[in-house]
Amino acid sequence: MESIEALSVAMVPGVNPGKWLDRWAERRPDVPLDVSVVSESAQLEALSRSHLLFARSGGRRPEVRGASGLLTIPLYEERPVAVVPAEHLLALAEEVPVRAVGASELLDVEALGYEQAIALAGNGAGVAVVPQAVARAFSRKDAAVSFLNDDDPAAAGLDAPEGDLLSEADAQSLLEPTRVWLCFERSWQDAETGENHPVIEEFIGIVRGRRENSSRQPSVREREQAEAKRRTRERQSGQGARGASSQKGGGSQKGGSSQKGGAARQGSKGRPGQQGSKGRPNGRSSRGSGSRGRGR
Repeated sequence: MESIEALSVAMVPGVNPGKWLDRWAERRPDVPLDVSVVSESAQLEALSRSHLLFARSGGRRPEVRGASGLLTIPLYEERPVAVVPAEHLLALAEEVPVRAVGASELLDVEALGYEQAIALAGNGAGVAVVPQAVARAFSRKDAAVSFLNDDDPAAAGLDAPEGDLLSEADAQSLLEPTRVWLCFERSWQDAETGENHPVIEEFIGIVRGRRENSSRQPSVREREQAEAKRRTRERQSGQGARGASSQKGGGSQKGGSSQKGGAARQGSKGRPGQQGSKGRPNGRSSRGSGSRGRGR
């Protein structure tokens, strides 16, 4: 696999990976980030120019999981909300039944785009049903947000819009939560070992909450392996130095001892004026003989 000098990350609107991007910048300043926002309709195509993608699926959006050549990691789900004018009846409750929304009131969010649909909803042009994170990202003072549920409108004290009811299929589609995924192409995974590219795996680890010193992080494993190699080299170098010193010192002692011992042996056997106990002349006997001779 080719090296990654700068990590490019694409994301759909409403995704907020700020904490993960900050941690990356702290831990891996050697690999800068290139972050971009892409539309949901073109999210999968963004991987042709990005290493990683925060994608969204659910509702009428293209399915992400199982897409050809794509590896996906599920992150979290998003609840749908209805964006209405601040003075709208549906703005009075934190949660409202989806069937209290008239079919004709619904804005075509997919055609308009999130930002424009929410702006039109705030101006009273209709109701925009979007993921909660998207509504938060494009929040406006003239718009209110309410969660949607499957309750009967009458139980919530609301009237169903006569002659403008949602079909059951449309109601269930609006209630479906969306899911955010982290995606990357299979080409960034080793075909033989199944391991992800180290830089890709490093980012995945941050998203999954691994600690900075986790041994599952490729950068940590690389440091540990480098440290182990360094210690091995130092140990081998130390053993080699001690072996050389031992050989040098041993030869000197052996030779010196041999020479010293030889000299000692030569001295005891052939030193002038001295012999061993068996053949050494006895000075006292000589002097004694002389004395006895003089006495006679």
